[in-house]
Amino acid sequence: MLEFSNPSLNNSYNQTSDQILIEIDYENRLIAEDYINTLISTFDSDGIFERQLEYKNTIEFVDSRSKFLEKELSLIENKKQNFKKSNKLTDLQLNASYTSNLIGAYDSELFQLRSQKELLYLLNDEINLNDYALLPINFGLENQSINGLISEFNLLIKDRDRFLNSGAGNKNPLVLNITSQLDNLYKNIKLSIISYEKSLDLQIDKIVAKESELDIFYSDVPENEKILRSIERELEIKEALFLLLLQKKEEASVNFAVVNPTIKIIDNAMSTRNPVYPSKLNIMLFAAILGIIIPILLLFIWFTLDNKIHTKDDIAHLNLPLLAEIPHVESSDIKEIGEIAVSSRSNLIESIRMLLANLSYVIKKSSGNTILITSLVKGEGKTLISTHLSKLISFRNDKVLLVGTDLRNPQIHTYLGIDKYASQGLADYLYKDNLDWKDILLSEGDLDILLSGVIPPNPAELLNSEKYSQFIDEAKKIYDYIIVDSAPCLLVADTVQKANLYDSTICVVRANHSTTGIIKYFQDNKNLFNNLSLVLNSVGNSARYGYKYGYQYGYKYGYNYGYGYGYSEDE
Repeated sequence: MLEFSNPSLNNSYNQTSDQILIEIDYENRLIAEDYINTLISTFDSDGIFERQLEYKNTIEFVDSRSKFLEKELSLIENKKQNFKKSNKLTDLQLNASYTSNLIGAYDSELFQLRSQKELLYLLNDEINLNDYALLPINFGLENQSINGLISEFNLLIKDRDRFLNSGAGNKNPLVLNITSQLDNLYKNIKLSIISYEKSLDLQIDKIVAKESELDIFYSDVPENEKILRSIERELEIKEALFLLLLQKKEEASVNFAVVNPTIKIIDNAMSTRNPVYPSKLNIMLFAAILGIIIPILLLFIWFTLDNKIHTKDDIAHLNLPLLAEIPHVESSDIKEIGEIAVSSRSNLIESIRMLLANLSYVIKKSSGNTILITSLVKGEGKTLISTHLSKLISFRNDKVLLVGTDLRNPQIHTYLGIDKYASQGLADYLYKDNLDWKDILLSEGDLDILLSGVIPPNPAELLNSEKYSQFIDEAKKIYDYIIVDSAPCLLVADTVQKANLYDSTICVVRANHSTTGIIKYFQDNKNLFNNLSLVLNSVGNSARYGYKYGYQYGYKYGYNYGYGYGYSEDE
């Protein structure tokens, strides 16, 4: 089966004639020809089918009523036969007064009115059984108002069936509108039938009253003769009605058989071999123009809106030392501190060794060196650098202390594979008076680690305290290197307020993440830091912007108040 959808179909006609020209644009001319020919043929067949359906319904209606009238005629004839037999009657001569012109006129009119009433009953029965089907027309009813309403009802039924057959559902607005009109017409037909029935009853009553007046003059007529006349009158009415229905059936049968087409096809569909659309030349020119303009426009927008740092050239204008470029690593390649071996040769470890080698040109002392490792915003990899740098320095048999001063969102515990509340840390030491920081250290070989501890409600005040400064001074006397993993300095004031405590500062900048706008912070505020240097992290993952870093890093800056001052509910 061929599905033909969305054709560009056009039609035009001349108002001075009844001719219609149908045109269609489609990529396959043979399919287009078949489509138009089938469309015209189907339209013609639908018109014939609708008119035949109307005549068919009329024939079925007449057939059903004819069977009913046959039974009634049989009953009346048997009644007449039994009456004559029981009363021993033969052919009687009616009284001359009953053959008068007046009685004949009354009888003729009464016969006509009762015939109309019988037809009205038959129509009313058909309407009561009707379920949005065509009603019979031209079956003998003389009321032009009712006949006009039935014709209008049948036209709406055809429109409703055409929409339903074309795929529209019962809830389609057009179907609902037609159904509403049908319901109104149905009510109007019922009201017209009731009104016409009352009118017939009044006329019949008048004629019966007039005949009753005449019957006074003939009171001497035998009762049997009156009864026989009544039976014969009823028989005549039924016979006339039966013959009328047979006549209408024949008329409908003839009309059903000789229905003519609704249209005349002058010419069948014809097509040209040359395509009318599209123009190959126009398409090629348009494609060539788009192929040049769109890439240029996209590249222009791409580089105009790109404000990320990708290579070391993007930060060269800051005139700050660049200690190392750390390659991009996947999260699966990052090891915990305890898993890092002195013989490791991964790209990450080698780049940290390069950082350590360059750092020796910045550090001026042989012991007690304090190095602040920070970043501008979250997710730039400062904890990765601080943990790995601390571990590699410890391999040189130097005493190293790694301090987590990011009291808002500590991350060092993730590189130890422990819970962040598994051990007390810097915040606990700064808050409690009876706690020695040496008792809460974690050790990894020659590397000592002081975690951040519980998240306090006042991290800035704790780090700005005199006790913290004393802690740094004590650590300098014990350790060769003190690596401080701090909070981002652009987000909070925790790092900047004590930046002068440290001998050197390393700011971690992440490629494809940090923007050129915020990096100017160090250019404007480098006097706040001692020996400020840069490390470019996650280099080599610039295949696309919107870069996904190789390990998880999430900052949630806020206060977590617990039951005790500076302690969380988790503890």
